[in-house]
Amino acid sequence: MGQSFLKRRCIFCNVRQEAGFNIVYQDEHLIAFHDRSPAGQLHLQVIPRAHIGTIKDLTKNHVELVDSMISLGKRVLTELGHDPAQARIGFHRPPFNSVKHLHMHVITTPFRSRFKALMFKPGHRWYTDAVDVLEMLKASRKVG
Repeated sequence: MGQSFLKRRCIFCNVRQEAGFNIVYQDEHLIAFHDRSPAGQLHLQVIPRAHIGTIKDLTKNHVELVDSMISLGKRVLTELGHDPAQARIGFHRPPFNSVKHLHMHVITTPFRSRFKALMFKPGHRWYTDAVDVLEMLKASRKVG
């Protein structure tokens, strides 16, 4: 499949305010928006504009991108009056991705349910903390 086909079919490649996304930040590389089905008090997604499938598609060349995603997530949390130290910031591991476009969850507690809290619990096979992903990339280890 070509990149143009993916861009037409991928919901995250087409994030726009007019398409019903509540965007809180965007620039030429990243977009941050409210999750449509929040797991916590505040639940944002931070995505790259470029289509990257999942964390398994990341390489050492993506260190700067992931670092920028983490910095943006923390900055937006602070701007919205939340403490980044009290948030979960991370990625679902394949095959536990609802959208096959790299997206980082930024979630503040309390969670809306025990199930939602479990879905974003670091150390489980379906979720990885963003800082851990960054460290794996820096060490040139495969993510996921």
